[in-house]
Amino acid sequence: MYLALCILATAALFAADPPGVTVTEGTPEIPGTLRWDMQSPYLAGTNAVEVLLPDHRAEGQRFPVIYVLPVNAGTRGQWGHPLEVAKAYDLANRHGVILVVPAYPDLPWFGDNPDKPTMRQSSHLTEAVMPLVESRLPAIAEPKGRFLIGFSKSGLGALGIFLRQPERLNAIAVFETWYGQPNSLQWEKWGFADCYGTRANFDAWDPLALIEQRKELLKKDQARITVLNGGPGIRLGVEMLLGQLRDRQVPHTLIANPAWGHTWTSGWLPLAVAALVDGQPKP
Repeated sequence: MYLALCILATAALFAADPPGVTVTEGTPEIPGTLRWDMQSPYLAGTNAVEVLLPDHRAEGQRFPVIYVLPVNAGTRGQWGHPLEVAKAYDLANRHGVILVVPAYPDLPWFGDNPDKPTMRQSSHLTEAVMPLVESRLPAIAEPKGRFLIGFSKSGLGALGIFLRQPERLNAIAVFETWYGQPNSLQWEKWGFADCYGTRANFDAWDPLALIEQRKELLKKDQARITVLNGGPGIRLGVEMLLGQLRDRQVPHTLIANPAWGHTWTSGWLPLAVAALVDGQPKP
């Protein structure tokens, strides 16, 4: 970790941060990780960006980056903390990757609200966090080095971000994703209205529509979408997503284990990382 911190200190001296972004070094909640406290034009207030780096690297080596999208405001919630799980499994060292968890001040669904300049959750990731990571860390600053992981509601967000800009990302993995059109109660009470503003704007981010639009493009590649499912039984959102991918003949990978509970901590995250970076799951 000492070497990694030295790399960060050197990189910070020469980093060109994204326009409108200011960053200070924060105190990590999880020992052995890095934290930035970040202000960006896309979100209200100051929000953390938490990072887990490999302990060692060869001179000039750069690493793929996996952006892990939180389920709740902040980074830690009732489902656990994804970076804490990643550190416990030593995923950065095992797979030679950087893992990044950006915090959000509001319940995130990862759209952009056109009527609220500081409720642009997707743009915060792609226009602030990603450029910051790639300017300050030994990251592969190309689409082949960018990956997304989402869980539950952030699975919906990860799919929307990926399907809107597939040329900017390599692949994604989603676990027990929320899927489908929110009913009127969900729209108002669950944060959809705040995140997207209007139903028409939500439709522009909805994977149900985007998979249909992108199916021919996605057919040209090997599987870029990994779907993970726990149990007991298959989740409705997962079933809907898999059915659409199968019907449109979009290449994808399914990994299922009925022992996985609906948390970051139940054991699925290591297989998601392995499926993305290595192309196949490893125990």
